[in-house]
Amino acid sequence: MASRSSTRQRILDAATDLFGARGTEAVSLDQIAAEVGVAKQTLLYWFPSKDDLVGAVLGAAVAELSVGIEAAIRASTDDPLDRVESVVRAVFRQAVKAPVQYWPLSCPWLKLPSPTMKPSPTVNSRAP
Repeated sequence: MASRSSTRQRILDAATDLFGARGTEAVSLDQIAAEVGVAKQTLLYWFPSKDDLVGAVLGAAVAELSVGIEAAIRASTDDPLDRVESVVRAVFRQAVKAPVQYWPLSCPWLKLPSPTMKPSPTVNSRAP
């Protein structure tokens, strides 16, 4: 039987994958629970709402990204441009390795699509 903390992590992993592939609006808690193989109530035990789950997914992505950024800064020279270049490379290296995992980099709060979503023809379009 899976441990309690691994159940939480499996939920986070499934939510990250599904949100990255389809976007947060297109994925229900029922779909995430089914993907993990747990009852919806189990998911709600760990994450009382979809907003809590999205927040946890974003928090995990930011934490992982922060580790890469901090390592890039430590490994770079004291030159500010070198540091900026190192940070940019670290961010994009992680995003290229796992684009679905780093869907938060697509800035969903700016209404940009996730890496695997097809953009809507009306996104960012303006009438002449």
